[in-house]
Amino acid sequence: CSVLVVSPTDQHSIGLQEKLWDLADKSTLEAGQAFVPGKGMRGRHPILRFRNGSRITFRTAQQGGLALSGGTYDHLLIDELVPAEIFGELRARVARRNGTVRLTLTPINAPADWLREECEAGRIVDLHYRCEARWCIPVGATEPIVDRTGVPQDQAWVDRYIASMSAREVEVRAHGGWLLEHVDRSF
Repeated sequence: CSVLVVSPTDQHSIGLQEKLWDLADKSTLEAGQAFVPGKGMRGRHPILRFRNGSRITFRTAQQGGLALSGGTYDHLLIDELVPAEIFGELRARVARRNGTVRLTLTPINAPADWLREECEAGRIVDLHYRCEARWCIPVGATEPIVDRTGVPQDQAWVDRYIASMSAREVEVRAHGGWLLEHVDRSF
């Protein structure tokens, strides 16, 4: 299985690599795999290789469409919005294997109009979920995941998380909405 993970920048990619490294069962990895804090997966091109032959390759949209072209993957995860042209190039990377494309984002601070139009036209399926404690329980588990400080992501955790946001951001950041409420900035 071959997976491509695309993020907006190198720093964002390193953060994703670190999260994946923390989650990975190290006994399933090829020998020599390592994560270097602040730098990412060891090697010129960040790839996490598994003993069963699977691999997860990391790239950034910042590299441009040409740098993202040519590969063939089974699955594609795009974390945060990319320009429509980059999305088209990435979508082609899974076509040969009839692969899947997943795009995860919060549509704040990015031009999401093209994506919203595609979703409204039915060309991209829009799945979004409100920030609720039930989504913090992994499939097959009965208890919520635990954050880095050891606190379970239960209803109290969700309530604190939502309370940490400005009121105008909650619908988008916590509940999957498309737009922030209009704020008059004419002062």
